[in-house]
Amino acid sequence: MDNYKQDSLSSFGLQLDDEVKQELMETAKWTKFISVVVFCFFAVMLLFSIFGASALFNSLRNIRQLDEKLIMITSIGGGVVAAIIAVIIIFVTLTYYFMFRFSTKIKSGIVVENEQNVNEAFSSLKIFFIITTIFGIVTLLGTIINLIKF
Repeated sequence: MDNYKQDSLSSFGLQLDDEVKQELMETAKWTKFISVVVFCFFAVMLLFSIFGASALFNSLRNIRQLDEKLIMITSIGGGVVAAIIAVIIIFVTLTYYFMFRFSTKIKSGIVVENEQNVNEAFSSLKIFFIITTIFGIVTLLGTIINLIKF
């Protein structure tokens, strides 16, 4: 009748046959790949923003025609922009950490048949989706507000 292989994960009402396990393993590979690419991209972006801000500050200091107050105001503004970029990079990196955690936990949970790892994996995926949904809603609302203003 049922050709499904039961394992220790079925104790919490979830029966995983070999096909589902294979799909979850494939999902783990892709989520790990995506999260590592995002980590690398934002690491490079952080380096470029640090070097770019440094080059901007140095070029402003080299201009003798600018008033000292203007140089100071520009430097403070550039520092604020650099801080905002750093906060965005940290936020996105922490968000994709949950995707990476899902990948590692689901893989180890399936291989070792550990219920706790599978639960933690899906919890991490849930957190990832909650954060990205909130970010998407905030972005959508900001776009709507900007469209209404103009």
